[in-house]
Amino acid sequence: MARDKSLLDILDSLFSQSKIIEYHGSRAVMKKYSYEPGLVKWLFIRLLSSPLKIYPFTLDPRERMEREVGFFTYKPGGVRTPRVYEENWEELYIIREYIEGDSLKGTSPPSSYAAVAAALAKIHSSRRALGDTKFTNFLINGDEVAVIDAEQAVETGNALHYSWDIVVLLSTLAASTIKENPPWSPRGLYERFDAFLDAYIAIYGSEPVALIRNNKRIKALLALLMPPPYSMYLQKAAGDKAGSP
Repeated sequence: MARDKSLLDILDSLFSQSKIIEYHGSRAVMKKYSYEPGLVKWLFIRLLSSPLKIYPFTLDPRERMEREVGFFTYKPGGVRTPRVYEENWEELYIIREYIEGDSLKGTSPPSSYAAVAAALAKIHSSRRALGDTKFTNFLINGDEVAVIDAEQAVETGNALHYSWDIVVLLSTLAASTIKENPPWSPRGLYERFDAFLDAYIAIYGSEPVALIRNNKRIKALLALLMPPPYSMYLQKAAGDKAGSP
């Protein structure tokens, strides 16, 4: 019997702006930025995040399209992104490459967590943040990691934005793991959190990781998104690895 859908699955299906189409004989993805459920999604997320005032989300469809097309074209840090085949600025949609790959999962090996962390650190090193770092927005194919959603990406040097990316990614992974693998030993995720943080710090440095332990707004975000004991472990591990008190 199929598993019950999680809240994350339901929200994805309700708010999805993308669909797979055939394009010149091959699979491609069409994404419509003015699609009303997609606007509702970002309004919902912005309302949740506004009190913390950490990340500069936008609701405007044109701006979200500009952010994504810009990110896919620039390929920050050399991380793979889909090729954009068509841009329609009147109807606000793109047709982009369909990329094969698997999403990171709670049960993925620590090496996969490290690979995604390295990709995110390279993006941050290029002074870009993603904003929407839900784990399904990263695909792994062999040794390669691709980013397939960047409609909230911004150019920034603000470490708070980078810390936001880390917390949202690890929180959505934790939520999915707890849902799909009950009962799940916390130690399984702890090992993966460690691999992620180590790989990230090795490329970018420790400042965004230290904020998970020391910044009140990031700590509030973590408490909102990730249940204990996972959030407590992540805070401690972040502090220890970043060398913060």
